[in-house]
Amino acid sequence: MITQVQYNERSRMSSTSSLSSQQQDLEVIHQTQLKINNPNQYLKQIEEEQETYNFLSELEDKCFDILNDLKKLKIEEESIKDKTNIEKIDQTSKIDSFIQLQGLEIQRLNDIYQRESEQTGDYIQLFENQIQQEEQQYAKLQQQIQKVQQRIDRLNYDIGNI
Repeated sequence: MITQVQYNERSRMSSTSSLSSQQQDLEVIHQTQLKINNPNQYLKQIEEEQETYNFLSELEDKCFDILNDLKKLKIEEESIKDKTNIEKIDQTSKIDSFIQLQGLEIQRLNDIYQRESEQTGDYIQLFENQIQQEEQQYAKLQQQIQKVQQRIDRLNYDIGNI
């Protein structure tokens, strides 16, 4: 396992790899002299590098966490969209079924109305005929009553003259 210090050293070395080998050698010598001549400054530099590394590590972890959260949110969003589409299809289907049933109910009621209208029309005609017959019978009865009244009047006249 590579320690942080070794990692930092290698990073420094790789960053200087584009330099000529002579410049690299000078950099290594400079770093070594820094370690020997000023160990406190070197330790401070290492601590700063370690803090930077830790900060970057934490930042990277947070970025990965955010990325994972975003992936979860996207999956959840897709799931909600799918559920919404399914509910929309279901509601549309229910509405279509309701409309179809209402159409059938309206047709049934129209048929009943038509049948009842025809029957009612027949009943009205029947009642009108019965009323006409009863009016005719009433008129005949009125005539008979008048005839009977005339007879009664004649009989009363005849009785009064006796």
